[in-house]
Amino acid sequence: MADSSKSSTPGHPVLQWIMAGLGLVLTLAAAGVIVHAAIQPPSPPDLTAAVTVVRPASSGFVAEIEVRNLGRDTAAAVQVEGRSGGQTASTTIDYVPGRGRTAVALAFPGAPAPVEARVTGWSEP
Repeated sequence: MADSSKSSTPGHPVLQWIMAGLGLVLTLAAAGVIVHAAIQPPSPPDLTAAVTVVRPASSGFVAEIEVRNLGRDTAAAVQVEGRSGGQTASTTIDYVPGRGRTAVALAFPGAPAPVEARVTGWSEP
């Protein structure tokens, strides 16, 4: 009598091959991003401050300042100063990431007036 049970090796489903290929592509892409970041030369922080909005507040007015870092390295303890007339206000931002931005608000007493903002210092994290 002939043996009815066949011993065959099952093939891998097509979906399994697709997922394996996708995993390989994602792994190689992640490795490429890491290698690219590792070989880039250092770029120190390049910080700029700009007044985006001046709005009235109950005790005077508030100037919203956007601080941008055009460099690749992170800046920590970023000191921002704003001047309006003879008044000065300042604050410290914990950090501004490389190629990133953050916003702060400075409060001034009195009537709204033009505000100039600048970054006065930072440290390396």
